[in-house]
Amino acid sequence: MANCGEKEVFRITPTLGKCYEWAESTRRTGKWPDERRFAPTENVIYVGKLINISKGGCGDGSWRTDTFLHKETETRVHYSYGGDTCFIEVPCKEKYKVDQIGITSQSPGNIEANPQQSSVLGFYGLKNSIKNFLS
Repeated sequence: MANCGEKEVFRITPTLGKCYEWAESTRRTGKWPDERRFAPTENVIYVGKLINISKGGCGDGSWRTDTFLHKETETRVHYSYGGDTCFIEVPCKEKYKVDQIGITSQSPGNIEANPQQSSVLGFYGLKNSIKNFLS
């Protein structure tokens, strides 16, 4: 079980076209094949959609690097020699466009067009909060 401030991570082989969070595990429990791995929550990073896999060498000299894309930024993950490179498959964040989200209040009026009403209802800046969350 994950301790407070930890997240369970998995030694999985990512699939092209799917999205992932990445972390290097820092704690293990159990024994193979029932071993579980954990990483500090703040070290689990959304890397985006897997777009390329590079690997080479053999045996102890083998290596693998995965390239991910998120918001036009490529992130390369070099697998660790010790086998601690872990991933979590997650929904892709690129699919969400804040401009396509419509926010309405239960009271008459448009939230963005009526900031006084919005602030009273506690909705002022909600669209930016959603935008930041999805980014």
